[in-house]
Amino acid sequence: MQSISPEGGRPASSDPASEGPQPPEQRSTEPPVQTLGRASVAWRLAALLLGTVLVVRGSVIGNDVEWPFGPMSQFAFRVGQNDAIRATFLQARTADGEVKLVPITVSDLGLARAEIEGQQPSIIRNPSMLADLAASYARLHPGQPKLTQLWLNERVTVLRNGRAAGERVDTLVGWPANDTAPELPR
Repeated sequence: MQSISPEGGRPASSDPASEGPQPPEQRSTEPPVQTLGRASVAWRLAALLLGTVLVVRGSVIGNDVEWPFGPMSQFAFRVGQNDAIRATFLQARTADGEVKLVPITVSDLGLARAEIEGQQPSIIRNPSMLADLAASYARLHPGQPKLTQLWLNERVTVLRNGRAAGERVDTLVGWPANDTAPELPR
């Protein structure tokens, strides 16, 4: 036989855990989840498909002009087992006569390495472009000795069977005299 609880006619439970005041039911304050309509899903899928097709096409037959839907060849190349790795660097003689490396950075020259490497053929054809780098260096480093001579060089690491087999430095172009860069002090 069930007993009636004093709160109003509900049968009393024999479970001691259910006795006592119960917390009020809490309501969620979060808005309900909304789903995308068919048109929204369709245009997102179309954009995804178009982007995928452009990237695949650019990767297969594209070039750097089509970036971002073509390869950035400065990053997307493979060196063969018996090829050479080339690293561009800039060497200078200061007004004090010191020969030093000049970092190819925006803070040192006002241009990034990729910009210098991208213009490398033009610089080789027109060495006076190095004068612009010297002027930019002077503007960015007013307390430093001016650069009176510059050389655009490449450090070439020759590979044999995938291992470094030798290294040399090639002077690509110099300014104001197009001569070979002196050896750097060690």
